[in-house]
Amino acid sequence: ARYHAGPDNDPAQKVYVCRVIANMVATGFGKWTPNASAFCNQ
Repeated sequence: ARYHAGPDNDPAQKVYVCRVIANMVATGFGKWTPNASAFCNQ
């Protein structure tokens, strides 16, 4: 999937970043940090 970041694309960028983090957490590759949790409202 193509991903375009732009000045008007902050919500989409946030969703994309949080989805990547969530996938890493789900596969055991990463974990939620306080900053990531706050940013993604987890």
